Amino acid sequence: MESIKELRSTYSYMNDIETLYGKENEIFFTVAPLERKNMICISLSVSDARDHIDELQALRTTYDAIPMGGVYMEGLVLNVELNLINLDTKEQFNEIVDAVTLQLAAGNVHNISSIDGTSEDVGIFRVGTKVQILDGATFEDQKEAQSGYKKRKDNLTVAWLAAIGGMLAGVGVWVLINQIGFIAGLAGYLIIHWGIKLFRQFGGTLSRRDVYIMFGLSVVMIIFAELLSTTFSYWRAFNNVISISFFEVFKEVLKVIPKEPGILKNFLMNVAIGLGLSVWSSWGLIQSALNFTSAGGEKRVRRRNNRLM
Repeated sequence: MESIKELRSTYSYMNDIETLYGKENEIFFTVAPLERKNMICISLSVSDARDHIDELQALRTTYDAIPMGGVYMEGLVLNVELNLINLDTKEQFNEIVDAVTLQLAAGNVHNISSIDGTSEDVGIFRVGTKVQILDGATFEDQKEAQSGYKKRKDNLTVAWLAAIGGMLAGVGVWVLINQIGFIAGLAGYLIIHWGIKLFRQFGGTLSRRDVYIMFGLSVVMIIFAELLSTTFSYWRAFNNVISISFFEVFKEVLKVIPKEPGILKNFLMNVAIGLGLSVWSSWGLIQSALNFTSAGGEKRVRRRNNRLM
C-alpha cells in the first residue's frame, strides 16, 4: 500500500484532510498520515495508556507494519505508527486496529479527552482541519476559538510575502556560508524549508501548484544567492584598491558574467552544484509537501467544526 486512501472503505474517511476515524472494541481512534512518506499513525486517547506501551510494541513481532519505537505517548494521546509499504491488505490494517484496541480493552481502559483527560461525553470531533478525541465541553471551547479563523479567508498575498521573506533569509545564509568557505549549496535547503514553513504559517494549506511555484522560486533564489556571493567576493577585492559601492559591482558582475566564458563557466558550475545539493538535501521535504497537499490547484481545505461520533 502507498496511501491512506486505500483504507477508506473500512472505516469513516474524510477525503479533504485524509483522515480515518472509528470505534473498535469500544475504543475511539483516528488515523492520519505522517510527514514521513508512506507512514500513517493510529491515535487513541485512553486512561492508563502509558502502561500498555510495551505490550503494544510487542505486536510488531506479528505485524511488520509497526516499526521499532512506533508506539509512544504524545501528551495524553497514544500513537501507533504504521508503515504502509509493509501493509499487504486493508484486512491486515483492520487486524492491527482490532489487536491494538482489544489489548487496551483487556486492560479495562476507557476513552478520555486528548486535551484534559476528561472521561465524560467523550467522542470524535472535527475541529478545523483536525479530527480529535475530545469531550463535548472541550469541543465547544475549541469551536469557539476556531470561529474567528473561519471568518478569515486565506490571505495569499501575505503568505507569499512571508514565503519570499523566508527564502531571502536563506539567501543570506547562502552568502554567509560561501564567504567563510563552506559548501553554500546546503543552504538551499533553508531557502526551500523556510519558504514552505512561512507560507503554511501565514497562508494555511499548500496546494500542489503552490509547491511547484515554491520550488521554482527557490531555483531563482539560488541563482540570486550565487550572484550575490560572486558580487560580494569581487566587491571585497575591489575595495582593497578603490572605493566602490556594492550595487555598482553587482551591475558590473551582471554585465561581465555572460561575456567572460571562464567566469560564466565557474558561475554555472557553482549554481549547478548548489542546485544539486539543495534538491538532494530537501527532496524529502518536497516529497512530503507534495504527498500531503491537495491535487487541485486552487483547492483549499475547509475548516469544519462538528461531532463525528
